Amino acid sequence: MQIKNYSYFVGEDQVQNRRHSVSDGKNGKAKNGGKSIDARSMASVTDPIAAKKAQVRKKAMKIIGDAFAGESKIDDDMANRREKIRSLTGEIGDSAKAISDIEASRAALQDKFGVSSDSQEQKDLELLAKGVETGFSGSDVRLTKEEEEQIAKIKAAGLTEYQQQSLALKKSEESYVNELADARNKIQTENAVIRQTKIERLKSNSMGAAFEQADAVMGAASDEIMGMLIAEGKDHIDEKQEEEKKTAEEAADKKKELEEKLQARKDEKKEQEELTKDIVEAANKQAGGTDSVVQAQQEIKDMMNKLKLVEDDVKGAAVDQGI
Repeated sequence: MQIKNYSYFVGEDQVQNRRHSVSDGKNGKAKNGGKSIDARSMASVTDPIAAKKAQVRKKAMKIIGDAFAGESKIDDDMANRREKIRSLTGEIGDSAKAISDIEASRAALQDKFGVSSDSQEQKDLELLAKGVETGFSGSDVRLTKEEEEQIAKIKAAGLTEYQQQSLALKKSEESYVNELADARNKIQTENAVIRQTKIERLKSNSMGAAFEQADAVMGAASDEIMGMLIAEGKDHIDEKQEEEKKTAEEAADKKKELEEKLQARKDEKKEQEELTKDIVEAANKQAGGTDSVVQAQQEIKDMMNKLKLVEDDVKGAAVDQGI
């Protein structure tokens, strides 16, 4: 598999996640009823931005995974073809060894019959052997018209015992010659498929295209996620401003309430000062006699009732009968 120098990092988000998950401070798990709940696994459920990121990562990884699976399948096919070529090469070696052994037997037979290599008998045998080989389906040996006519004359004259035995051995090579030729043809086919696969792979560059497509998906999602973060930030600011406004209004209400209480205290104090003043003035009148004292006491009680005050609340306001 050939992959160009692409850098594709999907372990972290392209846009920083600003949300916080509930954590126990060590393993990021919230506890509920004695059971541990992984808050991180709930992020995609509670956080739309986290859910979007997870969805995009899954889509991008599927694109890359599909391309990788396709490339792996091609790699497996090419590996199988190379293994087949090795097996066929072994078959070629076995067939070639068998043919070589037969040729060695024919040479031994020549020695046995004492036939010289430059004798006419041997030359005629070689032509006859060539004719036999042209009948092999895996052989590319061909006879000329003159050679065919010469073979016909040799056969018409009759073959020697040596020639008959040697040709019999030659005919036994047929299966090995055919197997060797078949194996070579298959190897040629397998090599052609491998070469074409390499060419098509270079043309398509499926892994590179997959990474580019995944990057495009992640890039488009980043823009969308950024928009979601901006909207979230705006909502957060609006909420904060609303909270600050509410806090300010509550503070203003409390301030107003406090001012009203202070004003009420001031009014109450003023009323008490005026009452005290009136009491003092009424008490001073008692110097005119008993009737004056009784009249002063009655005036004090009338004022207290009027203001709905309890006599005990007015400290030192009682007038002693004996003064």
